[in-house]
Amino acid sequence: MLVYVYLLSYLSEVRAGSHSLMAFATYIIGQTPFPEFSAVVMLDDLQVMYYDSITWQVVHRSYNVSTLYHEEKSDAGVIFRDMYNDMRIRAFYLKEHLNQTDGVHVHQRLAGCELLNDDKPGPLQTWDAFDQQRKEEFIFNKEKNHFQIELPWIMWDNLQFIHMKFLYKNVYYPVCIKALQGYLQVKKNNVMRKVKPRVRLMRKMLPDFQGLQISCLATGF
Repeated sequence: MLVYVYLLSYLSEVRAGSHSLMAFATYIIGQTPFPEFSAVVMLDDLQVMYYDSITWQVVHRSYNVSTLYHEEKSDAGVIFRDMYNDMRIRAFYLKEHLNQTDGVHVHQRLAGCELLNDDKPGPLQTWDAFDQQRKEEFIFNKEKNHFQIELPWIMWDNLQFIHMKFLYKNVYYPVCIKALQGYLQVKKNNVMRKVKPRVRLMRKMLPDFQGLQISCLATGF
């Protein structure tokens, strides 16, 4: 899917020494063997949380530390419920807006925040894609108290814009940064680990006897 590409692209661009907490969510219109809504949360390259519309329960993959666990579970439940409702409404709107037929349609969202090299919080960003088409981006910069929308699908009036800025500033941003800092305290040794990359060489014959093209793919570091 398209957002998988965005996810890989984003993670590859994260600065050395910085850390990110990213949620990858999928909402599906139509009959499939998968949950209507699901979300996976990643701390850098570690999966730390999972949520879906079958159980409506937050499942921690990484730790179960009393105070941190219950606080994060409560915050995550609120965020995921809000994300589900928003993506469901937007998915059906986009299906009609883009004149899509009945069948299976997928709305995907990548959302998260980042702590920079000096532990300074970076912006909170959200990317949306529908049926592998287009990309809508929301950006909130806490330092500048600035909220912007790139490539909007839906025309926002002033009241809606103020409401979204309020949510990003007072709910989404503080919850994301707090969760990121909490996970880093617990999983510091894992995310700071150093491992050797897996290297694969790929060979491709060039046309007209121009020789070979050799590509090197390094992963897992």
